Amino acid sequence: MCFSAYPSYFVKRFTTKPSPVYEKTEGEPLLVYQGPRHIQTNEEKAVPLTCLIDYFNDQISQSEFRILPDQPLALRDGRVVGRFATVLLTSAFQAVVGARDPECVIGHEALLRAYMGNGQPIAPRALLRAPRSPQAVVYLDRLCRMVHMLNYLAQRESRPSLLFLNVGTEHLLRVPDNHGWYFEQVLQRCGLTPQHVVIDVHASAIQDAHAGQVHTALANYRERGYRVAIEDLDLAEGVFDLLWRVRADIVKLDVRSLLRADKSQRRRLHRLVEHTPIEIIATGVETSEQARTAGAFNVDGLQGFYFGAPEADPLERPREMAHRVLEASAWARFPPLARPGARLQFCC
Repeated sequence: MCFSAYPSYFVKRFTTKPSPVYEKTEGEPLLVYQGPRHIQTNEEKAVPLTCLIDYFNDQISQSEFRILPDQPLALRDGRVVGRFATVLLTSAFQAVVGARDPECVIGHEALLRAYMGNGQPIAPRALLRAPRSPQAVVYLDRLCRMVHMLNYLAQRESRPSLLFLNVGTEHLLRVPDNHGWYFEQVLQRCGLTPQHVVIDVHASAIQDAHAGQVHTALANYRERGYRVAIEDLDLAEGVFDLLWRVRADIVKLDVRSLLRADKSQRRRLHRLVEHTPIEIIATGVETSEQARTAGAFNVDGLQGFYFGAPEADPLERPREMAHRVLEASAWARFPPLARPGARLQFCC
């Protein structure tokens, strides 16, 4: 099944904006998934996954900086595995679903899974802090995203979707310029464009002492066509100025922060939802109550274990999962001040 780089769900509902952020464009590369080992573009040129692995291994072996082994990518049981010294890297994907469309999968967030050679798991954060040289930081970050990209292409999901990729602050600071150029070459080889990818950055990266450098890096990504998501943002005073400087496309808010929101934070969230082109995704949704809370806030997307745990090979969501989305989306049909029984009221 073909799809556009801009799913119809992700066209913002605000028609009064003179220049909406999301527009459906013509001529975007389309993908047809023919199983776990082949990718097909709209030019109908199927590329075996093994050929892509061989190509990228060859490119890595010729780079100025690399870490053993020289051939860090391999295919094991239909999954792409990366090797960083003695550590094995692979992927899990968690679905981001539409809050008002039970059949819509907006995208998948790629999550790193790392193991020692004996199978002992390693916390991703600990691994990403391990490299001591700037070159090693960049190498590991790029290797992880390459593994995620190839596993994303190999997944058996019948309806392709956006790929959310976490990018660490250290990587943004260590790459001097042209952020996104290297990965754009990876995407092009796979028959994709930056419009298929959302760069996911933690909110602390745009607020600490190096925020200026991070803002410049994210501007580089946006100029190349990537979308930018800010995760775990605090709805404090000044949040709009911050998002304006970053030009974020998506904000990901933990549903627990919605439950704890005070009057002023709810007012800011209402303005964010109703008066900006930014998409809002509620994360960490684990219960039906949290799903209803997110729906009452009129968010655009939902993510969490309630809708599916991270999976190495995500399949079509079961029918009961669609009912869970429908349960949350039923709340989104009411204006914020008119939702019956809503515990959280907005103050305009």
